[in-house]
Parts: sequence; C-alpha cells; structure tokens
Amino acid sequence: MPTLFGFNAFLRCAKESSWGTANTTSSQQVDLRLNSSTLQTSQERPRKTNLSVPATGMLASTFDAFRNSGGTVDIPIQYDASGMLIEGALGSSSTGSVGAFYVHTYAPAFDLPSYTIQFQRGSNLNNSMEQFTGVMVSSMAISVAAGEEMTCSFDLIGKDSGTRSTNITSSFSAGDSVLHFEAEAISLGGTLAPSTFELRSLELTLDNKLERKNILGSKLTGQPVISDVREVTMAITADMDDNDIYVSQLDGKSGTVSIKFTSTANGDHHVIFTLTNAVIEDYSDGVTAFGRVERTFNIRGLASSTDNGLTIEIKNSNASSTLGL
Repeated sequence: MPTLFGFNAFLRCAKESSWGTANTTSSQQVDLRLNSSTLQTSQERPRKTNLSVPATGMLASTFDAFRNSGGTVDIPIQYDASGMLIEGALGSSSTGSVGAFYVHTYAPAFDLPSYTIQFQRGSNLNNSMEQFTGVMVSSMAISVAAGEEMTCSFDLIGKDSGTRSTNITSSFSAGDSVLHFEAEAISLGGTLAPSTFELRSLELTLDNKLERKNILGSKLTGQPVISDVREVTMAITADMDDNDIYVSQLDGKSGTVSIKFTSTANGDHHVIFTLTNAVIEDYSDGVTAFGRVERTFNIRGLASSTDNGLTIEIKNSNASSTLGL
C-alpha cells in the first residue's frame, strides 16, 4: 500500500450561494496552489461524568460532543490567483476596467461569504480528497520578508466534511507570485512621518473574530458569527534610520498607509495594501547587539463613516475578482 506524500496537494474553492450548501459547479471553482494545510474534521469524545466505573477503576464510556471542521491553509499570493479567499476574509469586492486590465478592490463587509473547499491531500494515495462545506475565513495574515515570496495564511471554520473520496486533478491558471523585490517603499500620509521608508518585512493581519455557533440538536457547527469588533494591523520590521516613527507613535499621529507591489513579469499587474486612519502601536527599537539596529512596530487601520480601515487592490488581466485565477 502506498504512503501518502504531500506533493501535488492543492485546494479547489467555490463560493456558496447559501452557507453550508455545497457548490461543485466547475465554472465557479478555482484551484489554489498550496504551501500547507491543516484542514480536517475531528469528533470530540469527552468522558461521561457519572461516577459509575468497573472494578478496575478505568474509564468505561464516552459520548460524542462537537464535530468540528476547519484548520489553517497557507498559500502563495499571486497577482492572478488569490482573489477568492481574500474576498472571503474581507467580505466584498468590486471590479473596474483600466484599458485591457481589471482593477479589483476588496473591502470589509459585515456579511462574510462561505465556501465549498475540496482539499486534495497529495496524489499518490487513492481516496485522498476531502470536501468541506460552510467554510468561512476567521482570520487572514499576509506576510513577506526580504528574500521571500509573499504568502497568506487563512484560519478557516467549516460546517462539516464528507468522506474522503476519489482524487481530483488540479487545473491551475498561469499566475506570477508576488516577490519581495517587487515592493515599493511604504507610503505614509496625514500627519505620520516620514512620508516613505523601506521595510525588511511586513505582516498584514485581519482578525474577523468569528466564533463557532453550537446549539442543542446538532453535533455540527452552526453558521459562525462575528463576536467582537474586527481588527486589522500591519506588523513592520525596518532599519533604524531616524526617529520620525518613534515620534509619530508618541504623539498619536495618524494617516493613510499603503504599500504597492508591481509584477516584474507584467508591469500592468499590481497589489496595493492600504490602511486608513492608521496609528502606530507597540514600537520598539532596542539595541541588543553590535550591528544594525532594527525597529519593530504595528500599524493599526481604523474605520470611520467614510473609510473601511483596510482595502486591498489587485490589478490583473482577469475580468472576475475571484475566478479566472
């Protein structure tokens, strides 16, 4: 019997029209390359609480509690291949055209979409595909550091999954990865200073504060709900070139912060991350060694009646913000 290896593992995703109702329409599915995945379903079986045990004193019985589906998936961010789950994290998308290209804008919305995700767990063992329904994005973390490609980790909560079944074969679109050397200097507006500076790494985190909903009458998770205010931060590491950021965080200065990555394979493709009403938090520039001094800090985006706190813009050749990836 062959042993399962992780090579050729991938995700096939489709947006659901209603939470938990499987969507397997091929024209609405997109295949995503995968770095890692912990997606699975697990059955909780706690001990019964009565005091009756055999003469040996050993536990004699358990019962089925919650059946939980979910996990974390990590994918490479591509100019043409990341829109579906980014929309799942933020909640909405809109598309406009610029010449022969399309600009997709992803912004927060309170009602988050759900997905059917088929997880192909490698390719050398039969019946290794598992289909999850009612999958929603609890949190998202997009990161890139000098010398690396950009990746995104999604924490997912699902309703349930089916029996592992017949393998499926991937059909990826051509897509260029977002790479570290394609970044421009980060731009700071408003009263923040300096106006631009160079980074060593960043991690953009959106926490949707999703909470499983468990009720009497079912072992399965009900449709998850947002249990607290959603928050977005960008963790920054940069060389210590001046004291401007230090002063900005002390004085409570704020403004719009954005960073743009432009494809070297196609100069008309780009990704832009923008935080509005941003403030500086958790600043540190401690001296711990002889060499270069680093500063680390968080930039927190804040919403208002006119701003969303966070927008992500992707320009590519796809007419759809989620398909044609």
